[in-house]
Amino acid sequence: QDLLAMIQGMASGFQTLLWSMLLFFLVVYVVSLLFREFFGRHPQDNVFEYFQNVPRSMFTTFRCSFGDCTTAGGMPIFEHVHLA
Repeated sequence: QDLLAMIQGMASGFQTLLWSMLLFFLVVYVVSLLFREFFGRHPQDNVFEYFQNVPRSMFTTFRCSFGDCTTAGGMPIFEHVHLA
């Protein structure tokens, strides 16, 4: 009885986890498309290489969402952004 309740709780928790991962993936995808459009069109030093295509932009956005938003040299990426 208790084991069955525990398994049902884990199954419903797993379903919630999958939905939250899907929502996170969609947010990363939409934000990376926007970053690709704004920062990946015109070559800028230390910015263009991180947003030049959608997969690279998604990886950079994923890294930035967990706090590692730096270039290979250790400088924050968005310190190099110059909006025209």
